[in-house]
Amino acid sequence: MRTHRYLKKICIGTAQFGSKYGITNKTGRTKISEAKKIINLARLNKISFFDTAEDYGKSQKIIGTSSLKKPKIISKIKLYSLKKTELSINKSIKDLNVNCLYALLIHNPQRLFTKDGKKIFAKLKDYKKKKLIKKIGVSEYSVERLKKIIKKFDIDIISFPYNPFDQRLVTTGLLKNLRSKNIEVHIRSIFLQGLLLANNKNIPKKLKKWNQNFSHFENFSKKYSISKV
Repeated sequence: MRTHRYLKKICIGTAQFGSKYGITNKTGRTKISEAKKIINLARLNKISFFDTAEDYGKSQKIIGTSSLKKPKIISKIKLYSLKKTELSINKSIKDLNVNCLYALLIHNPQRLFTKDGKKIFAKLKDYKKKKLIKKIGVSEYSVERLKKIIKKFDIDIISFPYNPFDQRLVTTGLLKNLRSKNIEVHIRSIFLQGLLLANNKNIPKKLKKWNQNFSHFENFSKKYSISKV
C-alpha cells in the first residue's frame, strides 16, 4: 500500500521524448518505441502524472497517441501575445488528446510582469473556468521572483528545482510559504539532468570546478550503501 501511495506522486518528465535533453545525454532523443514502453510501464504502476511542454518536440503527440486512461498531464507554454498564447494552449490540448489539462505552467513567468501580463493571466483563468485547464501555475528557478508571483497572482501549482545540491525550496522558507497558500508543489531537476547519477569521470569539463561536491555525494552513497537514485 505504501509503495503505491508514493508511486502516485511520481511525475514522468518527457523532455527527452522530443529532444536531446540532459547534460549527460549521449544517446539523443528517446526512440518512440522506447517512449511508449516508458508510458506503458508508468500506466501499469498506476503513475498518471506526465510533464511535457510545447517546446519538447513531438513529446505531446507521443503522449497523445498512447494508451493512457485519464492521464494527469502537466504542460508548459511560453507567454508571448494573447493570441499566440491561445493558439499554444489549444494545440497542446489537441496534441495531447485530452479534454482537460491537469495543469498549465508558464515557462517564462517573468512575462507576467509585462504590460499585458495581467490580460494573459486572465485568459488562462478563463480556460480554467471553461474546465480546459484544472490548475494554473509557473515553472520557476528564482526564489525572489516566485515570491513576487505568488503575492500578485492567484496560482494553484508551481514547479521548482530540488535535489541534494539545491535546497533553496526549504532553506529560504519558500516551501512553508507555498503550503500556507495551499499551492501544490512539484519538484524537478532531482538528478540535475543526470549529473548526480553519472560517474565522476564523466562529468563535463565545464563543471569540473564542482568535482569535490560530486565526490562528497558519491562517497556518501557508498558509505551508507544507498544507491544514488
